[in-house]
Amino acid sequence: MGVACNGCGHENRLVASYCGKCAKPLTGRVDCPRCASHNPTVQNFCNSCGSPLAGTKGKRTASLVAAAKSTLSGKPVWASSVPSASGDRKKSADAAKIAIVVIIGAILVVTRLWGLDSTPSEMTLAEEAFLQVARQIEFEGWIGLSHSILDGALTGYAYVLSFWTNFIGDDIGMARLLSGVASLASIGVSYLLVAHLFNRRVALFATFLMAVGVWPLTYARLALPASVLLLVEVTALYLLLRAMHEETDDSTRTRLLVFSGALIGLSLYLDFAALVFAVAMFCLWLRFYLSGTIGPRVLGERFTAFALAALIISLPFFAVAAADSSIRDDAKAILVTETPGYAQSEGVMGKLRTVTGNVANTGRALIWSTSADEFGQGGGRIVDPLTGLLVLIGLLVCLRKWREDSCGALLAVLVVVIVGVGLTRQEGMFGRLIIAVPIVFALAGFTADWLLSWLKGRIPDAATIAFIALLAAAAIFSNLSAYYAHPIGEDPTLWLGSVIEHPPPQHAIAWNAP
Repeated sequence: MGVACNGCGHENRLVASYCGKCAKPLTGRVDCPRCASHNPTVQNFCNSCGSPLAGTKGKRTASLVAAAKSTLSGKPVWASSVPSASGDRKKSADAAKIAIVVIIGAILVVTRLWGLDSTPSEMTLAEEAFLQVARQIEFEGWIGLSHSILDGALTGYAYVLSFWTNFIGDDIGMARLLSGVASLASIGVSYLLVAHLFNRRVALFATFLMAVGVWPLTYARLALPASVLLLVEVTALYLLLRAMHEETDDSTRTRLLVFSGALIGLSLYLDFAALVFAVAMFCLWLRFYLSGTIGPRVLGERFTAFALAALIISLPFFAVAAADSSIRDDAKAILVTETPGYAQSEGVMGKLRTVTGNVANTGRALIWSTSADEFGQGGGRIVDPLTGLLVLIGLLVCLRKWREDSCGALLAVLVVVIVGVGLTRQEGMFGRLIIAVPIVFALAGFTADWLLSWLKGRIPDAATIAFIALLAAAAIFSNLSAYYAHPIGEDPTLWLGSVIEHPPPQHAIAWNAP
């Protein structure tokens, strides 16, 4: 026997969370008696405040009786059924949330937009290369999808940068402002994504850690494609997951799927890393199919809308790549199979060890510092130790709950990204891994929320607030001190790629200027 949908009557499998026909949730909701937040009926504790939900049914019935009595007596229901202290606690909680949002906003604005022309103090060679190509595009128009001075990078970001600098200005501060604005927007969309997968408190923790994280902060202050790529891809992921759980009409769902697919197609023009993310998105569709929560016919219709939009937008990219051998050569050059270490490995097992070792180092870089021995040219830190520990715990919890929609979606994307980026060379690896940023900080926020819920009732509220404030201060100090000590990363080769090893020619590109 299956589970009948209350909306359309369709019978679904017992393990289904959403209706396979209309996508409406199959689980009911329970209102928290303390903060009135909505929670699934299967939960024992509130997602927002951690209060126990046991006995809620009886309390709900009692509240209905109280409401009926208040209607007859003319007294408001809260005067007899809810203690005044509860309202005070709710006001205090709301004030605390507002304060947290203000603090996060201030950190975001200051770290992303202040002093862009002085930190880093000089333009990196990679920034110079993109800015020169952007100026050439401004005078010549279309120049193709590759350029010799970009040393293997695509020119898609240079077209965006050319449009931006044409209106804002082309000095280094204004050029970097594009990445700062894109980083701010990507954090906002990441909040929506994590809130959709879990709840707003998890999203708040994830947003805070992402706001102070040295990894996204580094690329937010450089005129490079990483921040724009992150914005495009996190938006595509959010639109896809929202469409699959959308409770409104089919036309809204179709629009969301089309926009998501179109963004995947656009991302291919920005960086070769988008190819890895595109594979991750299609693996996410495969997971939708294998879960069996959505009927094959309905799933096929939704996939067609998504894939068709992605194909139409990306078709010119593949057409140009087919005609231009330099693009194919550039894509091949970033593979681990083109590195000296792979060429020097003896036998099939030796080469296999080289590849698997590169994938393992890629995954480890997401949760811990790397050493000089692992990367050969100096260490690199992509997240601070505290955030790395939170990510590791969140990953272990998600592995336990991999059948659930939220955890399964995160794991499907993360595994493909780690393996895909691990198959590329280590130069510029942190920039290609940028597509995993929302997943990594979502796992960290999920752990922080679990920790706060676990502490609830075990220690006084004041001690809990002090503990969380101490962890937040440690994360802020650790990340910001690390960034301002190394504004382009502890090892620029890992952060910026091989383009820094080959300075672009310093010839003037404005030869066609009027």
